Amino acid sequence: KPHFSGDQMGMSSATAEGSEPVHSSQLLAKMRARNNLVVSENANAESHGDQSDDLLVQMRNFIALQCTTIGQATTQEILNEFGSKLPQSDSVLFRSMLRQICTFRRDSSTKKGIW
Repeated sequence: KPHFSGDQMGMSSATAEGSEPVHSSQLLAKMRARNNLVVSENANAESHGDQSDDLLVQMRNFIALQCTTIGQATTQEILNEFGSKLPQSDSVLFRSMLRQICTFRRDSSTKKGIW
């Protein structure tokens, strides 16, 4: 199965049934729309400030104090902690919030994502 099938963005890739492959301009348009959605969701999050602030504090505290390595978390640790607390539809917003307080890198030896 391809790494990205387009299904998460409401697009499907070519299949054995003969459907057309996703054109790059369609994919870029969907990505731009998603990014604009994140901006508007961030604006909505600001209007619901307490919830967003609480989540940011939880994220910060978890990464700073509760991970295997204090001050950094693997992507898996973050998913284990917050994955069941948030609906899948909030994943883009969650990632955006995570990027507000962390930088991402990939460990060269283990290939794990580190925040």
